[in-house]
Amino acid sequence: MKKSLIKQSVLFVTGNQQNVKVEGPKEKVSAYLNVLLASRDLYEALNQENVTLLEIKRLVENKKKHAIVYKTKTNKDWVL
Repeated sequence: MKKSLIKQSVLFVTGNQQNVKVEGPKEKVSAYLNVLLASRDLYEALNQENVTLLEIKRLVENKKKHAIVYKTKTNKDWVL
């Protein structure tokens, strides 16, 4: 993943940017967007005071699942 896309992804996950522009084959873009959204969901939950460990565990598993799909589709590890 290019450094500029990593930067945009971090800004999106942390809520400092509302969208990310991505171009490429549909299945790769879809895999990227799914793991990006899963990462954001986990980040947001980790910043809540009333979140349960069960919820965090579910979100981590979801992110792992999407990271595996991303790796399969792009042959690259998810860095976030």
